[in-house]
Amino acid sequence: MGGFITASGLLTTFLAATAVSARLRGTGIVLLLAGLSTVVTMSWTNFVIESNFKWLLLAPAVLWFAGIVAYDLERRVWHP
Repeated sequence: MGGFITASGLLTTFLAATAVSARLRGTGIVLLLAGLSTVVTMSWTNFVIESNFKWLLLAPAVLWFAGIVAYDLERRVWHP
């Protein structure tokens, strides 16, 4: 799971450094789908299996969601 989390973080960091700053079309959709298929699924699975770490593993999903909201708000400010 550590490798998965590292790879997801690297992908998101790369997208943030390149596509987000360039405001490439479709970036928000890719970030949304990547987050849903990685951190949200991981967090949800840990709640389903009653993991001892479920609340700790909810943090990446909450951070991802906050980032998506911030990206959308910034997009609306710069491109009304």
